[in-house]
Amino acid sequence: MTAAPSDNELRQPAPPSGSPLIPSSGGNLQQPGRDKPADNVPQPGRDKPADNVLQPGRDKPMGNVTQTGRDRFPILDTQAMMSRLKGNEFPEGDWSNFLETDIRDFFDELFLATGHSRSVVIRDANISRTYGYQIMDGTRIGKRDYYLSIAIAMHLDFRTTQRMLAVTASGALHALIKRDAAIIFAINHGYDSYRLYQFLTELGLPPLDTGVEAAT
Repeated sequence: MTAAPSDNELRQPAPPSGSPLIPSSGGNLQQPGRDKPADNVPQPGRDKPADNVLQPGRDKPMGNVTQTGRDRFPILDTQAMMSRLKGNEFPEGDWSNFLETDIRDFFDELFLATGHSRSVVIRDANISRTYGYQIMDGTRIGKRDYYLSIAIAMHLDFRTTQRMLAVTASGALHALIKRDAAIIFAINHGYDSYRLYQFLTELGLPPLDTGVEAAT
């Protein structure tokens, strides 16, 4: 009678050299080139998402979200609109591409965006308090110099100053007019009202009319 095979005989022989079955440390068999972790699969305790990778359900792109009060003032592109106006159709329907022409609304939005105080701006512009409020809420129309005094007191940039002059129908600053050029220079260099007064006087140009006489 044939003897039953021993335990040693029942064991499978070790795979020959070069076999695709290679024992792993845990006794499991790994397939070379197939069982390795995928490169883009995070490994627990080892990998973490990159800081700049958006996480589904948690992060979303910022888009055009602004971070400061000053940035909330809308950015409009005059040159782009000029190009569109050369086309065959008027760009109606989306009025957000145009200036707000209501003076009070314009100044409300401007002060909200910049965080300035009306009373402080009127003081720094050397404008009569009552008259200053009136020209900013649209109940009275001021001279061009009054609005320029406000722009200087608020330290507005050139583009926003031009926008103010357009909304108030005051006439834009022109770089080829000497006095306007001096004011543009002052705006670009952050002059305050007193420094602008000195600058214009030194150049032999009329200083800004602040409208103080309008209070009488």
